[in-house]
Amino acid sequence: LPLNGKDILNIIPSEYYIDGKKTLQPVGVYGSEIEATHKLIVGKQAIIKNLKRVIEKIDMEVAECVLAPIATNLVLSEPDKSLGCILVDFGAGTTTVSVYKEGLLRHLAVLPLGGNSITKDITSLQILENVAEKLKIHYGNANPDNEDNEDNFLTPDKKNGIDSPEIMIGTLNNVIQCRYEEIIENILNQVKLSGYEKQLASGYILTGGASNMKGLKELFKKKTDAEVKQGYFQRQIACRNVPELGRETAFASLLGLMVRGTINCKKKEVIVEPVIVEPVKPEPTPTEKQQPNDGARRQTNPKAKSIMRLFGDLFKEDADEQTLDD
Repeated sequence: LPLNGKDILNIIPSEYYIDGKKTLQPVGVYGSEIEATHKLIVGKQAIIKNLKRVIEKIDMEVAECVLAPIATNLVLSEPDKSLGCILVDFGAGTTTVSVYKEGLLRHLAVLPLGGNSITKDITSLQILENVAEKLKIHYGNANPDNEDNEDNFLTPDKKNGIDSPEIMIGTLNNVIQCRYEEIIENILNQVKLSGYEKQLASGYILTGGASNMKGLKELFKKKTDAEVKQGYFQRQIACRNVPELGRETAFASLLGLMVRGTINCKKKEVIVEPVIVEPVKPEPTPTEKQQPNDGARRQTNPKAKSIMRLFGDLFKEDADEQTLDD
């Protein structure tokens, strides 16, 4: 299989066929012939090598390279994946479209458009990029049709760090809406290419930082008749500083990668060689230094030995050597 300078990152099984019959769970099914279809997730070797070099420089090992959309699917419930859904991850630089049906990933596409594209569009209004980002977050609306204040002017707001020339809210939101409409049209095209356009009962599930834009769900519903809802992390995440971390859609990919690492990685066993420590002999006390032991007394007291030999067993038990010495 020629990969043209790419490495396989993930192998995702799609369907199995046993004696020509499709099955999702081949374990326990009898047959004489089995076939399988898989999806290969590949990435450029140069990018993968550079990422590994960065990790290795901080004295860590790379256990696995995982595409972010594969980790982000933890925002989906099992019923959503079984009935069929489209997971749309609105990131900063890209938007990822993942189509699920019968619990399996059926189609995956990465669009080179995201939240940064909208910010750059706003800079065309003669606004600095950092100010454009703040205007987008504080005043942006992807569906401004029913806004009563769209003709109002935005004035510099030093409190929120927004220092810009006066701009109409309607003009700002029109720029935002145009870019989101372009992204949505590309998303709908990818769903059509998947071949599951009419089989996705759970509709669209939005996640990622750029999915928090006001009016985005309403704009989505205008473009499609399917259900549109926000996707949140399906697992309980405990964090002291951010109690509702699992509800932050901007961290969906990051949390998914962390959970995947917790499941698939293990602690590296470090073999520590035992250190042999010789016991320290206690120094004798002054009393012990002055008084010799019994063996020493017997050796240095021949008079006592002579008396013991003379009287036999008489003094074996009751003889007081100190008295004999005296």
